[in-house]
Amino acid sequence: MNIEQLEIVSLEKQVKYQKLKKFLKYLATLVTGEKQRRDVNSAIDNKTWAHLPIFMISMTIFQISVYFYYEIRYYYSYYGCLRSVFTSSPTIKYEIWRILTHGFLHFSRYHLLKNMSAQIIFGIPQEIAFSYIYIAPLYSGGIMFSEIFMNAIRKKENFTCGASGGDFALIFAQVSNLILNYKDISYNHLQAIWIFIHIFSDFGEDLYYILTHGKGVYAHGHHIFSAIYGLIYGFCILHYNKKTRNWNIVRFIFLSIYFSCLIVAIFKYYVMDL
Repeated sequence: MNIEQLEIVSLEKQVKYQKLKKFLKYLATLVTGEKQRRDVNSAIDNKTWAHLPIFMISMTIFQISVYFYYEIRYYYSYYGCLRSVFTSSPTIKYEIWRILTHGFLHFSRYHLLKNMSAQIIFGIPQEIAFSYIYIAPLYSGGIMFSEIFMNAIRKKENFTCGASGGDFALIFAQVSNLILNYKDISYNHLQAIWIFIHIFSDFGEDLYYILTHGKGVYAHGHHIFSAIYGLIYGFCILHYNKKTRNWNIVRFIFLSIYFSCLIVAIFKYYVMDL
């Protein structure tokens, strides 16, 4: 290739790179307010690689793969969840990895589709806007912390599977953003409607299972605990831009209360319930 051809190739790469950054910035507007947008756009310009949604895409692909592995092997994924080394239950609490790995499993195609839709609609734009450094702890913490809280209070024979803990943390982090910056967020009405439908669709499916199988399948307590975590994370970390003294005090109080309760739940589950 001569110098002119190399310049053309270099120019084409630059054009594609600029298009990629423009697309990332557009997706970031779905989950950021006007005050955050300038900082987010600057971060995408400076470290584009850190704002590629690699974490959420990888988690989504892995969870889909795990689901179909168990469905093919056991014909019905629910039976695979019962036998999986990923499933979490208070009866096997010292296999600590299970408080995270139960998020890799889903008991039905609807369960899988519902959780994957949340990860795609909110998780990917959030990772683009704030990078994996903030979104990985939000998502993983939603799965683990809700499981710890539930294990401290629920019946011993129950088991858990599903990424709902992480997904509800993602959703309610965005709820905190909607509360703070509703007018500035793109498609704000559609987002609010989708969140409402997503949350209350659990009760519809649970009612179906109660009528057909005699009991529900959703652990609504997990959703509540992960929603609280998502709200606190959203207000105090992800969308924290009111750096006044009073707001710092409120932020410290909320984070202290939440993690104090988490420590109590860990103590009760791993020490008191021997």
